[in-house]
Amino acid sequence: VNVELFTPKKSETKGKVLVLGYASSIKTSKGIDFVVKLSEELEFINRSSGKKVSISLIEYGAEKQRYSPKLIKNPNVKVLSPFPKDKMYKFYNSIDVLLFPTRMAESLGLVGLEAMACGKPVVGTNNFSLQEYIISGKTGELFELGNYDSFKKAVIKTIKRLDDYKPRELVL
Repeated sequence: VNVELFTPKKSETKGKVLVLGYASSIKTSKGIDFVVKLSEELEFINRSSGKKVSISLIEYGAEKQRYSPKLIKNPNVKVLSPFPKDKMYKFYNSIDVLLFPTRMAESLGLVGLEAMACGKPVVGTNNFSLQEYIISGKTGELFELGNYDSFKKAVIKTIKRLDDYKPRELVL
């Protein structure tokens, strides 16, 4: 990860709306179904966390026709056009937490490390390579692979403890 390119910038949304970001392909195997379900439960997330929360995601992938209509009609979800790889830092710096609910075996999970380089904690699967760098309470939170309730609890925990995470330290 190029830590000079992927570096924290001041969030324009800080203090207004907390933004959960999803930067993976829109495919069930990458966990988009968990993000859709979470988007339908944002009022619960808001009440549980004490914060106003929205979701921002990049629209690309094999199943975008299946999932995008559900996301686009939700006023608390912002669907963005794909970013060039060398501009992804702009996406990470527009969010507060990265959602990485993949069910696929990730050899590295570069999006997680890029987000962490930008100072963003990651909520990710407790399997594959993600468990090597997502450290509970420090760089983000892990949740049980394929378990939506575990995912939702990890998201709420991360929101409530947002200022406690120091993800960039692990990447440096």
